[in-house]
Amino acid sequence: NTAFFQQKFILFVGKETLEQYSEEERRILHVDFLMQKREVEFGYCCKHPSEGTCDMLGQNMCADCPKLITGLKFLPKWKSMYSSVCSEIKALEELYDKNGITMQEYTSFREYAKLSKCREKYENVLKAIQGMEVNDGV
Repeated sequence: NTAFFQQKFILFVGKETLEQYSEEERRILHVDFLMQKREVEFGYCCKHPSEGTCDMLGQNMCADCPKLITGLKFLPKWKSMYSSVCSEIKALEELYDKNGITMQEYTSFREYAKLSKCREKYENVLKAIQGMEVNDGV
């Protein structure tokens, strides 16, 4: 079983990411992953502790973080987030329309632009995960 879990870990994290860690740090990271200590809301975080917090890195969304490892297990959460942001956008569009604000105007509004960017990021993650699902069946 050890060889299987070692191969799964290397596949899961990636050789490029593992090269950032010393041998001892890789061992600890492997244990963390096996024990699911590095699990975050939308996947597993493989950020090196020396990199600091996500806020320090200017990273405030897991959706576009290159250090996030996600997959089918987290698909329901991603779908929920995507659905939620789509609902928020729809509500804003209805509000803008009701108040006579044109699409040309409101697409530049900060709130609308932020939600649109979130929707795009979530959609990209969903496509990637669902693409994995399709490829796994091949």
